[in-house]
Amino acid sequence: MSKISLDNVECGLIKDTIHPRYADIVFNHPLKNSFTYSIPERFNQIKSIGYRVTAPFGRRTLMGYIVRIHKNKPKFNTLEIIDILDDKAIFDQFVIDLAEWMSEYYLCSVGEALSTCLPKEIKEKSYELNEVLPEPLHLLNSEQQEAVNTIRQSIKDNQFSTYLLFGVTGSGKTEVYKYLSQYAISKGRQALILVPEISLTPQTINRFQSAFGRKIAILHSKLSQRERYFNWNRIHKGEVDIILGARSAIFCPHCKLGIIIIDEEHESTYKSGDTPRYSAKQLAYKICQTHNLPLILGSATPSIESYYQGIINNINTISLSERHSTHQNPDISLVDMRKEESRSFISKLLFEKITQRLSNKEQIMIFLNKRGYSPLLICKDCGSTLKCPYCDISLTYHQVKNNLLCHYCGYSTKLINTCSSCKGNDIMLFGYGTEKIEDELSELFLSARIGRMDLDTTRRKGAHEKILNSFSKGEIDILIGTQMIAKGLHFPNVTLVGVVLADLSLHLPDFRSSERTFSLLTQISGRAGRGKLKGEVIIQTYLPNHYVIQSTKNQDYHEFYTREIEERKKFLYPPFTRLIKILIRGKKEEIVINTANEIFQYMNQFKTKDIELLGPAPAPLGKINKNYRWQILLKGQRLKPLQELIRHTQDKFSKKNNTYLEIDVDPIALM
Repeated sequence: MSKISLDNVECGLIKDTIHPRYADIVFNHPLKNSFTYSIPERFNQIKSIGYRVTAPFGRRTLMGYIVRIHKNKPKFNTLEIIDILDDKAIFDQFVIDLAEWMSEYYLCSVGEALSTCLPKEIKEKSYELNEVLPEPLHLLNSEQQEAVNTIRQSIKDNQFSTYLLFGVTGSGKTEVYKYLSQYAISKGRQALILVPEISLTPQTINRFQSAFGRKIAILHSKLSQRERYFNWNRIHKGEVDIILGARSAIFCPHCKLGIIIIDEEHESTYKSGDTPRYSAKQLAYKICQTHNLPLILGSATPSIESYYQGIINNINTISLSERHSTHQNPDISLVDMRKEESRSFISKLLFEKITQRLSNKEQIMIFLNKRGYSPLLICKDCGSTLKCPYCDISLTYHQVKNNLLCHYCGYSTKLINTCSSCKGNDIMLFGYGTEKIEDELSELFLSARIGRMDLDTTRRKGAHEKILNSFSKGEIDILIGTQMIAKGLHFPNVTLVGVVLADLSLHLPDFRSSERTFSLLTQISGRAGRGKLKGEVIIQTYLPNHYVIQSTKNQDYHEFYTREIEERKKFLYPPFTRLIKILIRGKKEEIVINTANEIFQYMNQFKTKDIELLGPAPAPLGKINKNYRWQILLKGQRLKPLQELIRHTQDKFSKKNNTYLEIDVDPIALM
């Protein structure tokens, strides 16, 4: 869509209601252009951009967004708008400009981008807000105070600047966030704080609510659409000081923002998996640049790209090198599982440490990033595995429900004892997940109170909080969990963390697998020893000499970064190159393969010498939910030539032969 013309438009408002008037409308579909409709006289309240309307489109009636109003009669006969859905405009020119930028950058339509920017429910509803009396902020140590002083100047000067707040786990980054937010508020501004997944970080919410009372709005996926819009409207009216939310909170009204803070900036959840596949970090950078705001990226394990930008001085790095207060870093020990004589999933050392902590009335966290009871069912007669009929994925056995489940499409079936390949009936359960760990620990420690926190135990609303509250009150001795328990949690009585299968994610065919593994292991290790007692971490692994495992043991991010950046440079992966992934999916495997080959050959004709094409090849997850998946990867030093080649290709191959193209700019995974 071309840049919006301001001919006959003044700040989006028409000076009079002389007819005929026309509206340019975009739709939430992959349509490049806007479409012009006439505005009936009965809708004379439409005097500005920013309304949602319904309009005829072919044989359908679609909801669309008005992005321009004008009096320029088109050369063709126009259809009329059918209905108006809002009493007042719900977005302004800045939102349109942001959507147009997203369209250009992420290779989607303006309508798709606008649909992502706006709340789905646009109806007023009031909610009672509980009165919360703010508590005074904690005193800062010298490192924290220096960080606050440095960043505060950018808020005061209305200056765009990006800061990487690199603080070890337990160094008090949240306290820095609160002081910076308080300063922005004192200047009549709002603070936006993004967290990876708000339903998994209730303690973060509590910390900000205790500091700022009811002047806080929370935006996340667990809210109903009406609750979400209620908070969105409070932000728009300037009734809140703090906006706390997950990825999509980046689209909240920006009229009074004074600072944007992204906590755990390395997390993959800041990247959307649906069209438009935007990065909240990239959008935050764009918004801060436009409004002259400071952007804070906080992490104990920064993404390789962010840390590299700090090394080359494109962003400012501020370090918090010590744990806050008197808390000490935990001791970390490795267990080489290749040398364990017992067939138990719990090593001898971990068993001894758990026994000791239980006798001391201290708490333990056990981490395994795989849910279910057993991830593989293997036929001992022919060696085949039981797979999902709709995905190229092995079924996982869940003992609690006694069923087999696909963790990608949700397919479920009862446990079967007959092999579908050879009809043999000698089926063996292989491997283990959180359910099996819970089962074994219950047998080993009969009197221990054991809880489990994974996707299976937290499906119901409020289940996360219930489990964490029980653990906080000391009603659970051992908490077993997936990555849900790895981040942002503070339990002073946890003195032991055990990691089972630490190298599990190292085997994934993705260039970020080492980075993700190091980050996850470091984060879960940081849950130990956050109180007066010193913590200890036991990491069980089959790859004790791998540089990721060794760097984790040494609690040395710089050691990990030095090795990882060499690998990235050697194989030309970010930050040394830009990537766009094209995924071709469809129901017919042969058609998907042929289309992928056609696209590759077509792009190969037009690519320049500074563009590298890799593929076409089956995606590592070759089939999901009945869709076969092939992919092509574009690499280059500059992003713009890659985008231009994709646009050229989109026009020719969009939805060809009942296949669909997924375009992912700056992908965080190649799976």
